[in-house]
Amino acid sequence: MENRPSGQRGITLRLDLLGGFAARDDKGRKIAIGSRKGQALLAFLALPPGKPQPREKVMGLLWSDSGEPQARSSLRQALTELRKALADLDPSPLITDRDTVQIDPDIVEVDAVTFDRLVDEDTPAELARAAELYRGDLLDGLAVHDAAFEAWLRIERERLRARASQALGNLLDRQTGVEAIATGRRLLALDPLKEATHRALIRLYTEAGDRNMAIKQYNACCEVLQVELGLKPETATQQLAEEIQRGETKKADSTSISIPAETPKAATEPPPLPDKPSLAVLPFTNMSGDPEQEYFSDGITQDIITSLSRFRSLSVISRNSAFSYKGEPTDVRTVAIELGARYVVEGSVRRLGDRVRISVQLVDAEKGDHIWVERYDSELNDIFTVQDEMARMISAAVAP
Repeated sequence: MENRPSGQRGITLRLDLLGGFAARDDKGRKIAIGSRKGQALLAFLALPPGKPQPREKVMGLLWSDSGEPQARSSLRQALTELRKALADLDPSPLITDRDTVQIDPDIVEVDAVTFDRLVDEDTPAELARAAELYRGDLLDGLAVHDAAFEAWLRIERERLRARASQALGNLLDRQTGVEAIATGRRLLALDPLKEATHRALIRLYTEAGDRNMAIKQYNACCEVLQVELGLKPETATQQLAEEIQRGETKKADSTSISIPAETPKAATEPPPLPDKPSLAVLPFTNMSGDPEQEYFSDGITQDIITSLSRFRSLSVISRNSAFSYKGEPTDVRTVAIELGARYVVEGSVRRLGDRVRISVQLVDAEKGDHIWVERYDSELNDIFTVQDEMARMISAAVAP
């Protein structure tokens, strides 16, 4: 194993993995990690840092389609590229020997690891810091196109998303007023089916004297539960709405805080359509009846966006913009205008064991016509083939 100097050492490498990928040195300067496989390798070693990973495991994760000699050669090449990228860091965070690879936990700071620690500490201050750190899904936008890595990434994304939901929920319980409402909105963006959060927001709006927003929140709750699960709100939620309608809930006094209203998406002039066909992929609906499968349908949507982005003939709306409509009642024409898209892709995912059914439709939002509709039934291990096929069919239908 490479030798390491003893004694107190400072951080030489900072990795931001939540909401994308970024590497910086101790001065905050960005470090370019050119290849996606190199970024994926560094991220895998960083969760958690300091854990020696067998070379065979890394090879199977990032080069699962290659034979052993080629996979071993690819790993050596990726490590060489990483050493070059990190050459200015002293000491180097990369530790390798004949059998294992790891990064030094004493000199590497990882936002996802810090996030986990802050959630565990569970104080209001630490939970607020954790919420700030969670800028989005793990390695959002990084596509490696290896089934083994994508499976690992989906599991880690769901774990961290659940931790973020836990942190925001605990924080919401300890806040009031504007802060609580902001936290509640963030929590619903992560988990729109969490009815307790809807109720908390309804109460917060009512206490602040904003009855209209309280009713609007109840209607949003009804809609998302019906669309996603085919269910009505729980009795407690319905009773709360009835109390608001009758004016029986407690209102805030004259010293109550003023709640900033959300800026409507369409308040600004819609962006102009680009020269080439523009396309938005809305979050696919989870039809499994199991909220735990939400991450799976989101992953399908993300993969389709990534696949379509490879076609230079298309202008694909970013994932973050499209996912701002997750859990909201949507009108295709309105969404298209707000996002500056001519075409909109909608779909649903139903997973049962190792079988997956995906229904997808491509809509010309300007004319309101369905250009292409298809349903795919496949085994879970064929899901990437299905996604690529969908991307090709959508591109072929739109490009002319």
